Amino acid sequence: MKTDQTDHRIAELLAELKALGSAEARAGMARYGINVEHAFGVSIYQLRKVAKDAGGN
Repeated sequence: MKTDQTDHRIAELLAELKALGSAEARAGMARYGINVEHAFGVSIYQLRKVAKDAGGN
């Protein structure tokens, strides 16, 4: 069962990813056939840093 703290952390992470995303990155993803309808357009380099900072959970 999720707690309010978990919900808050998820919202923070999604906001961070959305802020890091770009239309240019989404266009690059689309060139490779990736469906970008719901994509933020975050580079794997940035995504790995966010994941590392977020920790194991």
